[in-house]
This record gives sequence, structure tokens and C-alpha cells, in this order.
Amino acid sequence: MRLRHVVLLAIAFAIFMYRMRPARFVGGPKPADAKDPNAVKITQFYAAAQRIGEGDKTMLCYGVENARAVRLNPAIEPVWPAAVRCFDVVPPHTTTYHLTAEDAQGQALTAETTIVVGPPTPKLVDVSVNKLEVRPGELVTLCFKARNAANYEVSGMKPAVAGLGQVIPTPERGCFADHPRQTRNYVVKVTGPGGEDSETVTVVVK
Repeated sequence: MRLRHVVLLAIAFAIFMYRMRPARFVGGPKPADAKDPNAVKITQFYAAAQRIGEGDKTMLCYGVENARAVRLNPAIEPVWPAAVRCFDVVPPHTTTYHLTAEDAQGQALTAETTIVVGPPTPKLVDVSVNKLEVRPGELVTLCFKARNAANYEVSGMKPAVAGLGQVIPTPERGCFADHPRQTRNYVVKVTGPGGEDSETVTVVVK
């Protein structure tokens, strides 16, 4: 009798576990909460740079699936359903963009991304040097032009002399000179409230 009782308990436990197993769907309709492969989707919506300086540009990119129509707000660029599409934007101030994708049944989905616009970014427009290879002690002259810069720094060089006077450089432009005895790396750097920019010029002494 005791063995029979154990067997009956084992059978009852097996039946209970069978009823509690996860449901498995083979063909036929799936439950309502399952993901619909035909539903409208926004697969991506982002800015290549989320912080930029005033007047700078960045790229805004989006991608959708199963969409009949796409809308962008603010409407700065024509948009249409695409797997991947990017375009340039130059927001005048901090801006939040909203992308809405809609399917044939009118079901809509919206995503957003924000580009923060700060002070103008300093930029070296031009850096030039008279020679990249010189003899020991030969004159090297380096000049730069910049925009949106409040300060500048040129490592290892002094302001160049023009005629009998010394040219006074500004954060926007300047020329510098040196007589290197060995190969030198000259670094030009401009800074401002919006950040900094730098460039290195190597002059080889032979």
C-alpha cells in the first residue's frame, strides 16, 4: 500500500507540472501581446553630435520599418520612409526634433532627439609654415588664422618680426618664427567659451 501511495503522488505531480508548462504556439494566431512583425517601427533617430557650437552643423539620422508616412517637427527637411537616411542640420538654438512614423492603418509612433547649441566653437581656419624641412638654425615661419577664438597659444615660437617692428598676433590671426636646431613639433591652439581647436606642425631639421 505504501508503494502504491508513492506512485500515485508521483503521477499527480507529473500531471501538475505538465499543466504548468509554458504555452508553445504552432501555427494559428499568436497571443495579443506578441510582437507584430508588421507593426510600424522607428529603428533609429539620433544626432551625430548632440552638443554643437552656434553656427555649426551636425547630421540628423533616422530609420523606419512598415511606415506609410514620416513627419519631422520642426519641418526643416523633407522626409519619407527609409531604412536609413541622414541629412545636415544647423539649429539656431537648442532644439528638440520629433519624428513620427505612421502605418497604413493610421497607427503612429513618435521618437525625439535634442541637439544642444552652445557658444560658437573656436576653429583653426588655416595653419601654414614656410618650410617643412630646414637646415639647423634656418628660419621657420608659421602663420595661423582662426575664428570664434578668445585666446591662442603657439608652442616653441616667438611672434615674427616684420620690417623694424614686431607683428602683434591676435586670437584670430598671427605669425611666429623660430630657428630650430633639431626636429620640432609646433602646436597651435585656440580656445574660447565654446571649446578649443589645435593643430600640430612638424618641421624636420636635417
